[in-house]
Formats: sequence, C-alpha cells, structure tokens
Amino acid sequence: MNPRSQLQLVHEANSLSFLVEQGGGRAIDGRRRILEIQPTHLHQRLSLFLGSRADVSELEAYGDVQQVINIHPEYDDDDEL
Repeated sequence: MNPRSQLQLVHEANSLSFLVEQGGGRAIDGRRRILEIQPTHLHQRLSLFLGSRADVSELEAYGDVQQVINIHPEYDDDDEL
C-alpha cells in the first residue's frame, strides 16, 4: 500500500485490481474502486490499495488516505513512450 501515485492505471493497476477482486478482495485508490475509474490518458498514474474486503473497509474508515502533495515529482504523470 502506497499513497503516492506510482502505478499506471491502464497497464498495472487495472490488471492487479481485476485479479484481487476475482479472488474476493477489493482494490481502491483511496477514494473509489479502481475498476470503475475511466482513464483520462494512457500513462495516468494513481495510488493503489489492495487487500481483503475487511482490510480495505478498515482502510476506508480512516477517510481519504491519498497523499495530497506528491513529494516525488519524478513520479508524476509522464507521457513518455
């Protein structure tokens, strides 16, 4: 679990989220379900929290867990191919 936006939605987060949810777990970005997020561009990055239903529900109970300021700007959205 990492609150910084590091994983790419299309290439990494969606694949992992699908597998976790098929196994009975949940996958969120800190606010919403990963598989419900519509990509805005190819290399969109986001936070990813994976776990059992109980673990992710406990995490959600803490409120918005996303990091507001990215302290590592080199991980910001990049459109390099």
